[in-house]
Amino acid sequence: MTSLWIHGWASDSRVFETLLAALPPSVAQNASTVDLPVVGSPNQGLDADSLYARHIYERIEHEASRGPLLLAGWSMGAMAALEAAAMAAGRVAALVLISGCARFVHEANNPVGQDPRAVRTMLNRLGRGSAKVVERFQNSIFAAGEENMRDLFISGLGNQYQKIPADTLAHGLDYLMTADLRPNLNKITCPVLLVHGIRDTVINLGLAKLLADSLPHARLHALENAGHAPLLSRAGETAGTIVEFIAERQG
Repeated sequence: MTSLWIHGWASDSRVFETLLAALPPSVAQNASTVDLPVVGSPNQGLDADSLYARHIYERIEHEASRGPLLLAGWSMGAMAALEAAAMAAGRVAALVLISGCARFVHEANNPVGQDPRAVRTMLNRLGRGSAKVVERFQNSIFAAGEENMRDLFISGLGNQYQKIPADTLAHGLDYLMTADLRPNLNKITCPVLLVHGIRDTVINLGLAKLLADSLPHARLHALENAGHAPLLSRAGETAGTIVEFIAERQG
């Protein structure tokens, strides 16, 4: 089974290096990563035909000709992957959503979503120094007990992510504020694996539970003591869960 991997906000495809290295060669050699497009300014009012999903859809069209395709994403990338899979009904054989959800922000019918005021604050602060905004986010994606991985990440790859242009970061935050994928979940009929940290403070575990309950063939694997970035802090366990999921599809 071939696979496409979609990164989250304030990162790029390199964020999957640790996780892909933990996969067996038979899986890793058929994996490709997707870098979401760099944009010049926020795109207000994103809908199901969003920039991110269209970009992923084009890759799906290409990769699906090689055989069964698994689409995987982390955080914002999980949302974009879910959106693209709804657009490409029948072309995606399976979905893996790491720290994902269908609706990011809090509202009356999404009570455990992230406070939209926090997202607006991040947007406002980008103009005064995007590196600090990204660094605060990077600190938030690790739970207590994951400090070693947090420090290693922020001093290495995370430091490079602090240089991502503010407009690109703003576009991603705008997507998180506006995208609501719940109306199209009925188009997702393939098997779905959700991997989520119990201590995730960016996307509450409750959102993953709601998503799993809204999909006909989904299961949730909750990771004890993990935060928002199990692909980094719990790469071995995350990889093992994904391998089992793939084996079930191929068995």
